[in-house]
Amino acid sequence: MKTLLALDVETTGETPDEGEICEIAMIQISPKSRRSTKTFSSLCSVGGAMSSVARATHHIDPNELTRYFQASHYIAEHWPNDPVVVAHNAPFDMGFIRPHLESLKIPHPRVICTYQCSRHLWPDSPRHKLQVLRYELGLQVNPPPDLAPHRALYDTIVLAALLKRMLETHSIEKLIELTETPILLKTVGFGKHKGEDWGNVPVDYLHWILRSEFDADTTFTARHWVSEHGQGK
Repeated sequence: MKTLLALDVETTGETPDEGEICEIAMIQISPKSRRSTKTFSSLCSVGGAMSSVARATHHIDPNELTRYFQASHYIAEHWPNDPVVVAHNAPFDMGFIRPHLESLKIPHPRVICTYQCSRHLWPDSPRHKLQVLRYELGLQVNPPPDLAPHRALYDTIVLAALLKRMLETHSIEKLIELTETPILLKTVGFGKHKGEDWGNVPVDYLHWILRSEFDADTTFTARHWVSEHGQGK
């Protein structure tokens, strides 16, 4: 059975095109016992500047990073063989991780996104951010007292607890399936129909969405309601 690898990265920018990993944390979890077996975290050396937006999130001093290795070094040293990677908002974290995997010739792993899974499992949660779910679900965690949310190890410890809660009722394969399954949205979150039920959105607007570039959930929902209106072709 594959190793579960919960991970989190802090970055110098909001996308891989404008930033790089400045901190990484990884916790290996046994799928059988659901116990954490190995934990690693470190700041990472970076080559570029750190945006003020990034610093406002994680409060990492870029001057501290010069004595550390770059993220590729830590991934090469601590990446297990053929893991299932677990991250909250996995597209973000894996967007920064994948270039390092490619440079190291490490195969891309299968992924569980706990954010997407939580939206399927607990649709009535007030929000699906990691710290909200921590308190909404009553997760018992003991992060290091010298860290805070939006530091990689702190968030990975909470992430591991969230994953273990999910595994109480769902298999690894099911969580991978939920990760890859779009959400049927209830209300529109943008544009001139913001706040309306998707079932009341005009068909021509739904077709406009399908011709445009939207996220998978929005596209899935628009396609569903086009079909419901009998105009699926």
